[in-house]
Amino acid sequence: MRHYFATRAKSDRLSDSDVMHWLGHANIQQTNDYTRASKEGAMNVFNGIKNDI
Repeated sequence: MRHYFATRAKSDRLSDSDVMHWLGHANIQQTNDYTRASKEGAMNVFNGIKNDI
């Protein structure tokens, strides 16, 4: 869920610092590691969650 949230928040153009604080990260790089920059990457995260339910 954290990867999904980070990816959606960034794609919705929320500020990096807001997303970083919501996720409790110490720096922006940690937050960037949680995001999936492409639609394909985001769908892989979503499908992974969907398959686990």
